[in-house]
Amino acid sequence: GRVFYIFDEASSASILFPPEWSLIARDAFNGVLLWKKNIPEWHPHLWPLKSMPATLPRRLVSIGDHVYVTLGIKAPVTQLNAVDGAETRVFAGSERCEEIVVSGDTLLAVCLSGPGPLDDLDAQRGETGTDGRTTSFPFQRKLMGGIKSPLWLNAKRRLIAYDLKSGKEKWHADGKYAPLSVATD
Repeated sequence: GRVFYIFDEASSASILFPPEWSLIARDAFNGVLLWKKNIPEWHPHLWPLKSMPATLPRRLVSIGDHVYVTLGIKAPVTQLNAVDGAETRVFAGSERCEEIVVSGDTLLAVCLSGPGPLDDLDAQRGETGTDGRTTSFPFQRKLMGGIKSPLWLNAKRRLIAYDLKSGKEKWHADGKYAPLSVATD
């Protein structure tokens, strides 16, 4: 009976306004706002149009009365109460998680364990352009070719299995997992 989504609530008057990301919960029947949580840092909003990484929707999972989400682009997986948004658990070691899959009593998190495709974007923001002026989005040049980067497919990642009841790690496996390749049955 609830719908959860991550949305940029900044003004739509200009794409250059800084983003204001939030996790929002609504009643699935009438759309009434149930609760929302601010997400201070999320994916760059100036990413090329309609080219967002396909893994972003895999950072939000809702099962029963629980929501599993990363509340920041580099944040660990957090378990929230679906009714009121209260934080009930943070899964230790799941920082830089790119994908969450829940199966039975196990949460699987695919997390970067080495350099990732977005790691150097912050350093490129605000650099001086060839015209001598400082711009807030020179990193967009990097983003245009970013999806062809070998880091998307070859970045070192760790697959971590957590027990949902205790929140403790069951096991992990290091490797080069391709985005969207983790599945369960």
